[in-house]
Amino acid sequence: MPGMTGRKRSEYGLNDKRRTYYISPAGDDSADGLSPERAWKSLAPLHPETGCLQAGDTVRFERGGVYRGCTRLVSGVRYADYGVGALPQIYGSRRNYAAAELWEEISKNLWQIRLDGLPDVGNIVFDHGRAFGMKRLTATLQDDLEFTHDTAAGVLTLCLRAGNPGAVFSDIELCSNETILRGQAHTTDVQIENLCIRYGGAHGIAFSNGAENITVRGCEIGYIGGSMLDETVRYGNGFEVVDNCRHILVENNYVYQCYDAGLTHQSSYPPGCVQRDIVFRRNHVETCNYNIEYYVSSENGWIEDTVYEENYLQNAGYGFGSVNRIGSNPGMLAHICCYVRRMPCRNFVIRNNIFDSSLGNLLTVGTPNDAEGLGPVMTGNAYIQNAREGGTSVALLYDSHTGQRVALSAATETELVAAIRRVDTSPRYVHMRYETDFGGAEESP
Repeated sequence: MPGMTGRKRSEYGLNDKRRTYYISPAGDDSADGLSPERAWKSLAPLHPETGCLQAGDTVRFERGGVYRGCTRLVSGVRYADYGVGALPQIYGSRRNYAAAELWEEISKNLWQIRLDGLPDVGNIVFDHGRAFGMKRLTATLQDDLEFTHDTAAGVLTLCLRAGNPGAVFSDIELCSNETILRGQAHTTDVQIENLCIRYGGAHGIAFSNGAENITVRGCEIGYIGGSMLDETVRYGNGFEVVDNCRHILVENNYVYQCYDAGLTHQSSYPPGCVQRDIVFRRNHVETCNYNIEYYVSSENGWIEDTVYEENYLQNAGYGFGSVNRIGSNPGMLAHICCYVRRMPCRNFVIRNNIFDSSLGNLLTVGTPNDAEGLGPVMTGNAYIQNAREGGTSVALLYDSHTGQRVALSAATETELVAAIRRVDTSPRYVHMRYETDFGGAEESP
């Protein structure tokens, strides 16, 4: 941060009182940030290395503004909005790359842009969702919007027949392998409210081992993920907390177009971990590969005092991450996914949600309603699934009480109801949606 990088708060004569900092497109990073008139301009002053933020502080982004970059979260700090207008837009993409001079035609229909030092680009979003890039791991590009990113050479190559991408599109966002808002291990007591977080190739909001007292409320999170986790597997979640965690509240958010999960708490930590008091409530999550994903190591680990309630989970598997899959199993996509693992659960309830249309399974869950506590209790949910061509829809994939994987399909609504009752003690509503529901062909008998 200009004039402040590396200096501690005390060096500016600041005391330990709680302070509110403001960020505005009209701001100046050399200001003190302590009023809307003296607001900062970027995320740079927020980095922990500056020493500006302390527990008890609040950071407010002006509504209607666009702020580019990523930052690490500071324990005890609230990140929110101020002013009027659209939610503050925090973009992981470093700039709008829709400038004709940035792109060079290297052969017919192949356009190249230099990206020296930029981490792996996992997705390209054109005109804020008008189209998406199709990532390829080989240099052979044949179809429109296919692209490769050679990080060693610092170049991205895109196939586009319509002409120079910077002239064809008014906005091009490159989602590189960075998490936009990241809490390192043992980051605690953080609130994130009323922010729009988009265009990151890793995660939107992510917390590591030891996260505690985390609230994410009223946010929009979208166009997340697609970067390489290793040589063949891509990844990316809208909200993620991993390993040991407790007191996590995620409510009233809109989450969409995430390569992997919209919302997830997970761990493969070999000694096992405890995930306690996690609430996902009243969120609208759609077009993610898994709208919600959960799992822990079944050895010495468990999930307890956790509830998913009143969420609207829609169109699982219909987003860019499912049609553009490399190195992952698309057969597990679902509204709620735990890869059909049996794992200890104590007071884990999934209730009063709406599961509306999945390209794959409605659910891929582990041992629901198990007397030994090896899965969640499911009750009072609504289920809607699209009829498939030929009359059979994928309904459920779950782990039975005897430890056997059970796959259920349904050709009629009666069969769908029977399948749902295998996992939900008292479903609120079950419907098989046919083409006639969209004004198309006649409804099947």
